[in-house]
Amino acid sequence: MRRTLVLAAIACSLARVAPAQSPAIDRANMDTTCSACADFFDFANGGWLRTAKIPASKTSLGSFSVLSDRNEEAVHRILEDDAAGVRSAAEKPGTNPWKIGTFYASCMDTAGIAARGIEPLRPTLDAIAGMRSTNYLVRVFASAERRNGVAPFAVSPAVDPKNSNQTIV
Repeated sequence: MRRTLVLAAIACSLARVAPAQSPAIDRANMDTTCSACADFFDFANGGWLRTAKIPASKTSLGSFSVLSDRNEEAVHRILEDDAAGVRSAAEKPGTNPWKIGTFYASCMDTAGIAARGIEPLRPTLDAIAGMRSTNYLVRVFASAERRNGVAPFAVSPAVDPKNSNQTIV
């Protein structure tokens, strides 16, 4: 549930980021020196193929990886801005930017996380160590799912791989 709320808050905040404007078809990516009728691939992509450089951190480069990188940058900017707003008290408690900023700042607080060590996990680890029956196992899994959304497996409906006309668990 907590994950869903955080994702919903981030989605609401995305409206605050102005999308980067770029043309649908960038003529700089084309090679107009060749005939589209003779080699359409080179005509459509030749400019891009000559100038595109695959970053050392990646194994490939394409329009979808560029789009993904831009989306990550936009989300990172939202997270950083909201965390700064929380630190400066510019964001009101309870608002989506405050929730996002507080959550992100707590996740980035590596010194605080290291200082707490394993203690935040202690109740779950103690519950696991105390399992003595199948019934107790079910209760521990249900509690972990309710509290953190981290049960070791999930049960949900899906199409039967042997009969696509049926939905099974």
